[in-house]
Amino acid sequence: MKLPSCLKQNKIFGINLPIFISGSFLLFLVTLSINVSENLNSIWLLGQTDLFYQINSTIDKIKLSLPSKPIAIGFWGDVMLARNVELLSDIHGTNYSFTKITNQFLANAYNIINFEGTISNKHSRTLSNMMSFSVTDKLVPELASVNITHASLANNHALDFGPIALKNTTQKLLASNIIAFGNPNEINDDSVVYIDLGSYRLSVLALHTLYSTLLDEDLIKIFKKLNETSDIQFVYIHWGEEYKSAHTEKQFALAQKLIVLGADAIIGHHPHVVEDIGLIDGVPVFYSLGNTIFDQYFSLAVQSGYSVNFFIRQQNLEFTLFPFTSIDNHSQPRPMKKGEQDLFLEELASKSNLSLRENIKQAKLIFPFELASSS
Repeated sequence: MKLPSCLKQNKIFGINLPIFISGSFLLFLVTLSINVSENLNSIWLLGQTDLFYQINSTIDKIKLSLPSKPIAIGFWGDVMLARNVELLSDIHGTNYSFTKITNQFLANAYNIINFEGTISNKHSRTLSNMMSFSVTDKLVPELASVNITHASLANNHALDFGPIALKNTTQKLLASNIIAFGNPNEINDDSVVYIDLGSYRLSVLALHTLYSTLLDEDLIKIFKKLNETSDIQFVYIHWGEEYKSAHTEKQFALAQKLIVLGADAIIGHHPHVVEDIGLIDGVPVFYSLGNTIFDQYFSLAVQSGYSVNFFIRQQNLEFTLFPFTSIDNHSQPRPMKKGEQDLFLEELASKSNLSLRENIKQAKLIFPFELASSS
């Protein structure tokens, strides 16, 4: 088998690589995957019998000398796996709803969804006209297989079948290595999840506003803790009015309060349609991401959504927008085509904060941030 030219020269990216070859062809293959400026380059070292590689220290040197890729977190909207979504998965396979956006999930180190429903001990299929969502545990491993790592239960469906079923939901998710966080009724320690981003620590606070008003003393208490235990604080919140394409005054007032307390970004869900993106005191507010996976089909709006992919780069908080649609196949989102995406972003920009409009059209928002390393 022919050796690559870089191996003939005993060099990889200018680094000397000792190679000793003797004997006949052998069954040995070493793959070295190196991350170079966000591009993945694979170098295949092909050998023969009695082949000896002295490359361990060289690999370490290469890895240390190259820039590391930022750790990306994907924030997604409502994911509901009951009713017709379950029926479609029975017909087409458990991966049906995820198959066309799997790559987008896998591109992130972490993915956070709003889990709309309950994994009850005694599952029965949710009928089309029912609003209490029973989710079969057969679909939970599929969430994990596409790298969904966190699921918020701070919403109006987490208690559809009572507190015992809620506990079962948490346990079933955890059994597939999915961290459930957020409480549908109150703010407590379960409301927060921490994610380490290299030198920095992100806290994500899951909130639910539909049943009761969040108490100031509870918010002050939790933010005091977050500000002491993390470098960056995000709020992932179930709020707003269904099918309303722009934020309400109540959402704006609460966003102001959360930002004063220390929120560095607010990401919303529940309205089932995409709402505008706001900017309050330099902090982005993604009022509603729309549906990610749902069984609503009565308009283009309920079959369109986007995810927010977040990472830190060069002391900036960067957010990229990934629009998708399920207009072709019920409850099966796919990436928007170029023309669809341009139209979607143009419409989103037109109703959003004026200073953000050009950036929204480019699907990227960048905010300078004074970051200090965690102690």
